[in-house]
Order: sequence, then structure tokens, then C-alpha cells
Amino acid sequence: MPEKNIFNSYTEPTVVLKEAYPTYRLIIPADEPVSRQLRTLRNQWKKNQPKVDEAEVIPGITLAQLAISPEREALLLKWLENICAAQPAFRVTLNNCGVIPPQTLYIKVQDATPFERIVAQLKELHLFIQPPNDYHSQIFQKPFVKLGQFPQNMHPNEWFTYTHQLFHVSFMAKKIHLLHYEKNCWKLKGVFHFKKES
Repeated sequence: MPEKNIFNSYTEPTVVLKEAYPTYRLIIPADEPVSRQLRTLRNQWKKNQPKVDEAEVIPGITLAQLAISPEREALLLKWLENICAAQPAFRVTLNNCGVIPPQTLYIKVQDATPFERIVAQLKELHLFIQPPNDYHSQIFQKPFVKLGQFPQNMHPNEWFTYTHQLFHVSFMAKKIHLLHYEKNCWKLKGVFHFKKES
């Protein structure tokens, strides 16, 4: 018997096409001690690179950014409840910095294995909620913590100071934060906790 799909029991409403679609972001937040360290690191970066973008409004790991129609928000919420109810908490270790071409500075996640199931579920979900032409949606294959963007005129040789600084912390991933972009800022839409250990 094939495995039951978590979407089988959900009846989709008719989607009305619109010019713009609400944008959501899924983040696994770091705990408070690690969040403080990440904020300190970002503040150091901002002193030297004042044009740092403020993408990471909550210190943590961004899993995806999704543009969906309002009619499908209920499916997004249902999916998050399902996956978090089945996902045990797991340890995340952040280890040093790197660069994603062409110019994104990030902190590396040492072991991406615990994220693979979540990413697979996100891809499946995306088939159900993506708007026409896949407006601004992105699912990140590999987990990382973004610090910012190098200026376009900054030569790669100048990246050395940042990419070779030592940074090693760990925290327990216990939940997913759902953020909604409205009125030019990100607002917390919901918190979904992973399965508690018995």
C-alpha cells in the first residue's frame, strides 16, 4: 500500500489569480545564547559593510521563501503542523564562514542531514501552493545562516578576513517560525514546535 500523502485529506479551494502574491519565510530560529552571538557577528559585519541587507530578521536558518495565493495559506499552515508534529528536535552545529557565489557571506551548518526530510517535504508542498510562474519562491537545498552580501565592487581577495574567521556554536532546533511579509517588514505569523521527546 502506498504511503499516505499528508495532502490527501485536504480539499483545495479554487485559486483566483492575482497580480501579487503574499510572501512567507520559514526559519528555524537559533536559541537565545546563539542568537546573541549571531547578532554580534552581524553587527561587526555592518560596521564594515553598512549596506548589509536585513534578510535574516530572526537569527537562524532560513528553509524557504514562498510566494503563495491567500487562498492557499491554510494548506501551508496545515503542512507545517503535520511536519513539525512528526519531526523530533535535533542539534544544529554552526562552523565557520563561507561564500556562496557570487557574493553572499554565510555561516556553515556542519551537518545538513537532519534538514533533508524537511526540504523534501517543502518541495512536495511547493507543488501544491506555487503560484503561476513561481513568483519569488525559493527552497534552500543546503542549510546556512546568511550574514550579508559583499559589495559588487569588492574584490574576492578582500573576502579573506571574513571567510577565515573562526565561529563554532551549536543549538537544538525545536521549532519553525513562519514569517509573513507585509507593510514593508517581516511579521511573525506562527510558531510550530517539533515533536516532544517521550
